[in-house]
Amino acid sequence: MNVQPADPRDLETFPRLYRFFEGDRHLAERERKNDSRINRVENLLEKTMVSARQIFAIAVDCVQQMTTIAPKDNKDIQEKIENYKIQLGKYHGMLI
Repeated sequence: MNVQPADPRDLETFPRLYRFFEGDRHLAERERKNDSRINRVENLLEKTMVSARQIFAIAVDCVQQMTTIAPKDNKDIQEKIENYKIQLGKYHGMLI
């Protein structure tokens, strides 16, 4: 709607819908800014989730390598590996 009165006092003679449109202009600008902010936050969230999944994959790979390398008779190391697996299971639940 590019129609505007020459004199702001003539706005009273314009249709009522146009007056509502003019009055809500600042609200529309605020909504546009909020939409832009939401889009940025969603993009950052997506990048963060991708990074977290990659780090999770590296951690799982490290635990698998530790499992194959660690001596089977050492209870302390085996217990630590099991604790790592439990922690990774908790993080896996958050990432999915």
